[in-house]
Amino acid sequence: LAELLFGGRAKQLMRRYPIFRRALWGIENALFTLVFWMLRLLRPASAAAFGAWVLRRLGPRHGKSKHLRRNFSIAFPDLDSNGVERLVREAWSNFGACLTEYAHLDHIAHGRRGAGVEYVVAPGIRALEARDQPAIFVTAHYGNWELAALAVAHQRIPVTAVYSPLQNPGLDQR
Repeated sequence: LAELLFGGRAKQLMRRYPIFRRALWGIENALFTLVFWMLRLLRPASAAAFGAWVLRRLGPRHGKSKHLRRNFSIAFPDLDSNGVERLVREAWSNFGACLTEYAHLDHIAHGRRGAGVEYVVAPGIRALEARDQPAIFVTAHYGNWELAALAVAHQRIPVTAVYSPLQNPGLDQR
């Protein structure tokens, strides 16, 4: 986030000066705490809609959108530039909704404040449960990907998730 807010120079300074890195991480933690607090004032669906609206407008201006445009052009060669731009906006919109849902994952998990998900258990899951052996679940990075692990955990199946930790230890712990 520091690099996004302060540019590539921040990355160099963070590597060179640990005190600068800790200070920026503290700012990031404070900023995320404030944003999460404000998002929790909204209902989960409203927070997701707000995040989708913000990133739908700001995301296409970000440098990462260059990769999205290239990849969408490869994946959908019949799309014109307007169609590719529509997909870029939709991708950012989806990402914004997912990010803001993080502030409400506990509400979504427990069906509070108008949020919740419906779990449909496939027969194969029950067969795995009966065998009492480990299994690997592979999910798509689609929608709020954290909910897939939540669905398995709701079935009282022990879950170990593999992820890449964030560089900022405070945000990683959150």
